[in-house]
Amino acid sequence: MKARGHQEFGARQEMRLERMAARLDLTGDQRVKIEALHEQAREEGLALRKKMMRLRHELEGELLQDAPSEKTVLSLNAKIGDLQTALKANRLRTRLAVREELTPEQRDKMLVMGQHRKHGRHGRSGAGPHGQQGSPLDDE
Repeated sequence: MKARGHQEFGARQEMRLERMAARLDLTGDQRVKIEALHEQAREEGLALRKKMMRLRHELEGELLQDAPSEKTVLSLNAKIGDLQTALKANRLRTRLAVREELTPEQRDKMLVMGQHRKHGRHGRSGAGPHGQQGSPLDDE
């Protein structure tokens, strides 16, 4: 079942890239470079998310103890926070790298696309399940 989820994720990412390519009128070269940037970011993000999942399981295990260690709990929490920061940095680096591949006109179009997505359809905010705003280039 996990493999199917990854296939669905890959299909969604492909559709997102198709829409972006069409809206920004990307050249073939730009598209290849941007696909490579997204693939690298996806792989790095997956490794970070796996580490975070392991730490969260370890934290939950510690919290299930009759007398959990405050030092251990706080240490694991800090490590999880560091990984969350690393994931956000990964997304931002990818976004910046993609911008580098675009012409000034394409960057302007991308800003408009981001504003449209930020406000969502029918006036909704576009905030995700955790209240975070999306970007047309976010990999999540």
